[in-house]
Amino acid sequence: MLKTNNRSGPIVLVSAPMGANFPFSFGYLAAYLKQQNENFILLFRDIPEKYLIQKIIELKPLLVGFGNLYPELPVFKNYIELLNQAGRDFPVVIGGQMVSPVPEFAVNLTGADIGVIGEGEITLFKLAQALRQGKDVSEIKGLVIRQGNETILT
Repeated sequence: MLKTNNRSGPIVLVSAPMGANFPFSFGYLAAYLKQQNENFILLFRDIPEKYLIQKIIELKPLLVGFGNLYPELPVFKNYIELLNQAGRDFPVVIGGQMVSPVPEFAVNLTGADIGVIGEGEITLFKLAQALRQGKDVSEIKGLVIRQGNETILT
């Protein structure tokens, strides 16, 4: 699912709840998107998943991004399955420490459409631009794209 049905929708980033530590990776992403005047919303996983999924669907996003640590891959698989059941019509992007070392494995395990390899601020912005303009995202460097059982590294 590399197309989006709402090219004017926000980028929705979903972070672990803020606790003792601030999720700096999401701070960096948000700061770069803001600097580029990109429309985004940052949500935290501190509400029941049913309400989080409902909120994401209601936002009609351009894309949804999840990311964090490797042990959370099964958590994101569950979220993606729930989004699929809710009828998502946007791509799901994953990134962070859970993707960079094993990109193909991460997207295949979770069911994500796209994985961002390495530092993601600029890559995420380029991905959003390409989706907004209906361009081929496979031309963006630093992605792993899942198409069925195949993966493409860019």
